[in-house]
This record gives sequence, C-alpha cells and structure tokens, in this order.
Amino acid sequence: MKDEEQLAEIQILYQLIYPYQTWYTWAGIVGLATIVNLVSRSTSLINRYSSSRVSQNGNDRSAIWRVTFALANAWRVIAYRSTVHFGWGYSMSFLEFFLTAGYLTALLAWSWVHIWDLEFGADYVANRLGTIAVAQFPLMTVLGTKNNIISFLTGVGHDKLNYLHRMTARVAFVILWMHAGLWVRRALIMLPEFWYDTVWVRAGVLGLVAFTILCFTSIRPAREKSYEWFLWGHFALVFIFLVGAYYHTVRCLYHPWILACLGIWAFDRLVRVLRVAYFSIASRLSRWRSSRSPTSTARFESRATVELLTPHHVSVRLQRPRGFHWGPGQTAYLMAPGVSVLPWEAHPFTIASVDGSRYNYQLTNGSDAGSIEKTHGDGDADEKDELVFIVGVMQGFTGRLGKRVAESERVTSVTALVEGPYGDGEDVLAYDTVLLVAGGTGVAWTLPLLIDTIRRAHLSYRKCRKLIFVWAVKDMDHASWISDSLRRIFPLLPSLTDMEVSIRIFITRERNFSTPNVLDDQPPSTPESVDEKSLEEGKSCADVDAVLSAPCVQVESGRPDVCASLGVSACGRLKGIYPLLVCGSASLAEAVRVGARVNPLWGRNSILRGGPNVVLKVESFGYA
Repeated sequence: MKDEEQLAEIQILYQLIYPYQTWYTWAGIVGLATIVNLVSRSTSLINRYSSSRVSQNGNDRSAIWRVTFALANAWRVIAYRSTVHFGWGYSMSFLEFFLTAGYLTALLAWSWVHIWDLEFGADYVANRLGTIAVAQFPLMTVLGTKNNIISFLTGVGHDKLNYLHRMTARVAFVILWMHAGLWVRRALIMLPEFWYDTVWVRAGVLGLVAFTILCFTSIRPAREKSYEWFLWGHFALVFIFLVGAYYHTVRCLYHPWILACLGIWAFDRLVRVLRVAYFSIASRLSRWRSSRSPTSTARFESRATVELLTPHHVSVRLQRPRGFHWGPGQTAYLMAPGVSVLPWEAHPFTIASVDGSRYNYQLTNGSDAGSIEKTHGDGDADEKDELVFIVGVMQGFTGRLGKRVAESERVTSVTALVEGPYGDGEDVLAYDTVLLVAGGTGVAWTLPLLIDTIRRAHLSYRKCRKLIFVWAVKDMDHASWISDSLRRIFPLLPSLTDMEVSIRIFITRERNFSTPNVLDDQPPSTPESVDEKSLEEGKSCADVDAVLSAPCVQVESGRPDVCASLGVSACGRLKGIYPLLVCGSASLAEAVRVGARVNPLWGRNSILRGGPNVVLKVESFGYA
C-alpha cells in the first residue's frame, strides 16, 4: 500500500493533468466536426456545380447510396427532430440532451477517478472538481462569443453554439457547487479562521454567488420576462464572477484560465468594433468621393427609416454600408445610439432583404448558358440597396423603438449602424423541391430565400423545379410586409417555364373575407373623406391586393397543416434530397419536426424505396 505522501503526490499530479486532458478531448471533437464540415461543404460544392441535379442523383444512385442516405436521415430524425420536454415550454433535442448528460458525466468521471480512499481523498476530489471546472471557463467563453474559432472550423454559427455555451455554464455550476460543498465542513467547522480571514476564499464565495445568480436568471422564463435586463445583468455578473475566480485561483496558479477568458472576450469585442468602424469609414469615404464627382449620385446615410407596420411590429430600413455583403438567412447586429440605453448596445435581427450586388450578373450574349459576366455598379437596378429588418415590438430596445415611431405618425428616422453579417447564407437552388415555412416575423428569414432562389434561377441555367413558400400570420394586413418584395419578383416568373412557384399565406386569426385573395371589406370612401394620407393607404392596399391576386399566391384562413404540407399531397411525389427550411415560434418549429419524423428505413415513402431524403433546418426565434 502506498504511503500517504506518495498518494498525495499522485493526486496532485492528477489535479494538474486532468484539466488538460479535458481540452485534448474537446480538441478531438472539434477536429472531427471540422472534418465533417469540410466533407459536407465539398459535397455541397460538387452537387452545386455538377451537371446532374441533386434530386436526380438521389433517384438514380445505387442501393448502397440509398442505404447511406437512409442511415443519415435516421440519425437526423433521432438526434435533431425528436425532443425531450421539461415543462414551461422548454424542450431539448435528443442530441442536446445526450450532449449535456455526456458532458456532465465526463467531467465527473475525471473528477472522481483514481480516488482510492474517500476520507483521505475528499480534499483532492474537491480541488480536482475546482480545477476541472476552471479549465472549462475558456471553452464556455468561446462558445458565447460572436467571432470564434469553433464556428470558423466547424461551420456552426454562433447562434447554434449558444446552446453549448449555456450547457457548459450549467454543468460548471453543478461542479463548482460540488467543489464548494466538499469544503464546507473543513471551512466552517474544522478551520473557522480559514473562512473568515482568507481573502482568496471570500473571493471564491463572491464569484460563486454571482455565478449562481447568473445561472438562475439565465433560464428561459427569466429571459422572457425582461431580456434587456438579462443582458446587462449577465455582463455585470460575469465580470464579478471572473474577478472573484481570478483572486480565488491566483494562489494555486490557475489564474491563466481566467485571463484566457478575458482575452477571448476582448478579441471578440475588438473584431466587432473594427468591423463597425470599417463599414462606417468606408461608407463615408465613398460619400466624400462621390461628392467630388458631378456625375455620381451614390451616397451613404447613417440614418435608418423606421415604419410602424402594426402596433406590435416595425420595419427598419437603412442603406447598405459600403463593403457590407450578406447572403439570405444571415443576421446582423443593429445599433441605434439615440434609442439604446448605451450607445454601443447592439441587438441581433435577421436581414429581411437580399443583397442586390449578388445579382450584378447577366448572361453573355452568344455564349453558353453557364457563362456569366459581371456588370458595372455595386447594386441591382431592381433591388433597393438597403438592409431591411422586421422587428417585433416587446420591451427594452424594441419597445422604445416602437414608442418613438408611434409618436411620429407611423414613420420616423434614427441614427443606426450595423455589424455583421453572421451565420451561413442558404443556397437551395440545386435541389428539385424546396419548402420554406415561416410564422409571423419568421418571414424575415424565409422571404430572402424565396427571392434569392427566384432571382438566381432567372440569371442562371440552374433552377429548382418546385418552390413552396408557406407563411402563417395573424392578420391579413401583415401581407403588406412582403407585398413590395413579391411584386418585384413576379415579372421574373414567366421566364421560369420549368420552375413552379407556390406561395401560400395562412391567416390564423378568424377574419371575414369573401374570397381568399381579397383584403378586408372596407366601406367605399366618399370624395369628402379622401385626403392625401388615405390616398397613400388606398394605393398600398391596392398593391397588396394585386400581389395577393397573383396566380401563384393562395390565401387561406386558419392554421396551416404542417404535417400535410410535408407530405406527398402538397409537394408531389418527391424524390432525392428535399430541403425543408422553417423559421418561427417554438410551437411551429416543433410541429415541423413532428412532420419531418418520417421513417427513412421502411415504408412506402422511405428512402430505401426511392422516397425523399428530407434535410430539415430550423431557425426558431425566441429566448432559447
């Protein structure tokens, strides 16, 4: 039996090396995800530029390929589309649940392994729990930043990594309290002066208290209650926690882990500030140069136009900063110094417009259909060169924005800056059948996908065969949000002879309208009641009515049957890879997940029998 001194040396050695072993494991997982990301991007690139269509490949490939697709889809059904519910509207996918359980189990295993005598090793277990938890802080910080190496390598956006950020924080919370609990007996009973007179202990207690408050105020009901207070409280509590953790760990020489957190956070902030400064300076230089040229009309204004759409929704429009380019489905952070509590306060919103510079291409006359050349200019003549955001008015920043525009008779202007873009732009043009589903302001994510697919199909020889757009809104008047964008793409549809576009709008609130394509019945205006404002509103209603009366648009009352929309009846007999993209509330996302839980291994429409390989992507907004 080893003596007590040798056991102590071994335990100290374990305490030193186990935190690094956790990082070796996480580095291996990130490396594997990087390889998967490279293979996925390479496959997507090959499919995009191959002469055969993705869906045809899915139909004609051998049985071994169908088995591969079926197994991949079975993994998606189990990991991403099956959920575990905990009440209060909170749910996790099976993958998220097992990631959390596996992460906690792994850290506990590293903490308790090789402890032969619990009475002798209790102190070492407590110390090891603390050191392993501290080693997770940089990972926790990286997962919570907007510009991080993990997103760059794995292709997973920071918004998706935010779940892992919360998961690592909550697991660290459990381990830290186990670390503190094992020291309670020694600190309070055996060595009371150790508790009262030691600064590093009191600093640790302060940091743990701040971290505890942070974890409880970060749960979904608390964030929903007051999201803006959560943001500022989050910042203050994290600062107190890191300061306390630094003074608690500096005695044991574990403070470099805390310094790494501060460095990661500072790097992310520096990148964001530099990006905003670049866009601002580049736009101002462009405006200065254009002012010296009598023939140029280009200009840049840092003012955003805010328009009241409904009592609970506003639109924000601002000119695209020079050098700012984005793809459909990406987000940007909006800053309005005159509206925010602090000038540098930024809030993320999905960009509801398309980048006009993406379409500065025209087919070369006399050349084959695949050859394109770039035209002059930095914008598209048919697309306004502006960023558009559809914002739901709640509390905090959005509440102040809505109040300001309501006091200005529906339209006002504010100073605004943007930072981004973030996330990956979506490209569904290579697929045969595409289904886009949105609820409420979720149309800000799906509408650019619809417009981009049609615009690029018009300019390229590649196009999908069927494009289905489903949007559920409470009121018919909400159709005005997208009427202008739809009106600009309708003239392109006749040229897309082999592409079917179906736009289905569902009005969930019961309204009495005589036909699906007619707005609410309004009494005719008398000449005395018509003024300039009513003429503008009448023109707007006429434009909306014209859009909703288009042959490809169908307006229905009630909620959409999402499961039926995913079936063969709505999309024809689907073959190959079938992308399904949805953005909306948590309930809508869950309904789509349920509809996409199609057994890929057996059944009449299974992949093994030539059925569709459904690829689901969910952008569920909220406070999750």
